[in-house]
Amino acid sequence: MSSLINMMYHFVGIDKKFKGTTLKDFNFQLDYLQKNYENNKLFLTFDHGTIDHYEIVRPELEKRNLKGIFFIMTIVPEEEEIPSIDKQRFLEGNYRKELVTFVCDQLNLNYCPIESKTYLKHLTFYSDEERHLRFLRDTIIPKIDFEKVITKIFNSMFGNEKDFVKNNYMDWTQIKRLKDNGHIIGSHSHSHVGNFNDYKKSFELLDNNLKIENRLISYPNGNNLLNDIELKELNINSGYISNNNGDTMYNIGRIDDKFFNLVKSLKD
Repeated sequence: MSSLINMMYHFVGIDKKFKGTTLKDFNFQLDYLQKNYENNKLFLTFDHGTIDHYEIVRPELEKRNLKGIFFIMTIVPEEEEIPSIDKQRFLEGNYRKELVTFVCDQLNLNYCPIESKTYLKHLTFYSDEERHLRFLRDTIIPKIDFEKVITKIFNSMFGNEKDFVKNNYMDWTQIKRLKDNGHIIGSHSHSHVGNFNDYKKSFELLDNNLKIENRLISYPNGNNLLNDIELKELNINSGYISNNNGDTMYNIGRIDDKFFNLVKSLKD
């Protein structure tokens, strides 16, 4: 095959409760891709900068002579802080059904999942509890209040945030080692907001710490908040967005790894 393929990953090779990609499935997917595509036709992208990308993904790629594109939220290695979206991800990994009730209890809201029965209905992998949490987050609870309560619950469950970062995310030394080994480092914004100022700050930190050559971005939650003028001002080479089609001249669509899980299930 001569066409390009762009794959998106988050967690790889860690506990299944985080709904990531198992190491077995990851290796199956790499086998499939290398059998059907040349290495230079593969764009394997990894969002959020979690430690599994360094400890699990990096060795698997390097023994296959593959290079990855790692999109970093720069607030994490720079300030040892985690955006609210990642706090929610880790909380849901451990308290997938309970988290929404924790949030309701903290904000004195009635837990009524019938309200969100059709919310995000195209995303069939969400449980009723996950769907209702997103309904509350996106439509009912003011953003600042939601982030405060998620942080409060996160701190009560996991303790000191800086210690959590050290154990669960890459630091600048590890990110630099990825770059030195030939992998590409891009920006997933500074704090998972994804507007012009958020990316501007992110690239200032990436340039200061790594002196990156090309400016690549991954849009938080697949939402493009930048227009073409802003993309040009930021000197963006390419943007990666979580769908099968790019939406501007800069943007490249990515296929989620669930596609290859489906392939595996059919082959099995």
